[in-house]
Amino acid sequence: MVSYTVCIAGSPHPGPGPRTIEVYQLDKRSCLIVVAQLSPEFTARVVDRWQELEQRVA
Repeated sequence: MVSYTVCIAGSPHPGPGPRTIEVYQLDKRSCLIVVAQLSPEFTARVVDRWQELEQRVA
């Protein structure tokens, strides 16, 4: 399994000193699921491509 690192960056830190950000280790499938949930445009492109591939097989 290939592992990808996704860094979730937040808004500028108003206080002094270093700040901690959350880092998630996700595989490719999980990354696609997250993006699909957040972007209807991405989901539509995936569905369009899926239908195109199914039509080629049929």
